[in-house]
Amino acid sequence: MNGIFIIDKPGGMTSHDVVNHIRAKFGISRVGHLGTLDPMATGVLPVCLGKATRMGQFIPNSPKEYTGEIRFGFSTNTFDREGSPASEVRPLQSSRVEIEEAMRSLTGRLNQMPPAFSAKKIGGVASYKLARRNRPVEMAPVSVEVQQFTALEFAREGAVAVDPKGMPARKAVARQPLTHDHAGLCLLLLQFPPAWTPASERSLP
Repeated sequence: MNGIFIIDKPGGMTSHDVVNHIRAKFGISRVGHLGTLDPMATGVLPVCLGKATRMGQFIPNSPKEYTGEIRFGFSTNTFDREGSPASEVRPLQSSRVEIEEAMRSLTGRLNQMPPAFSAKKIGGVASYKLARRNRPVEMAPVSVEVQQFTALEFAREGAVAVDPKGMPARKAVARQPLTHDHAGLCLLLLQFPPAWTPASERSLP
């Protein structure tokens, strides 16, 4: 079997879980996904089978677009809602104008520091595995291009829906200074491709 599956990955599954499921379902070993999505992330995950795996070298560097929700006022050790608290809850003092100005400063060509809890390999081992063992993780900056970083909605106190275009390192944005009061922030939701539902129409975590 040769071809590409476009999988709508649910939350809670790793990209490798999807690959293993397809291998078992179709009895084929030559299967590979085109870009790691965090377990909490939902949405499109292209998976190549058979001879189509040769296309994997061409697709991952294409521009990507996501929607997500960032919560200000606290942070976690993983920079998303699945981590352990890393700070006390603090009120957000920065205004929407100030946050949007900071977001604009994070566009263009940037040297972005990936979070320790990521799939980046260190000595052949995924860095998140080392971080979970409380092992020191030395991450190197990665050159990325963020074409656009837009606030879609300020849904509630301390939360903002965002739309980053061209950003390959999703959680890395949570490491960046978006507020002058250093209130801390973490990623609550991540969807690829963008399919934002207003807060009034959904249950927020």
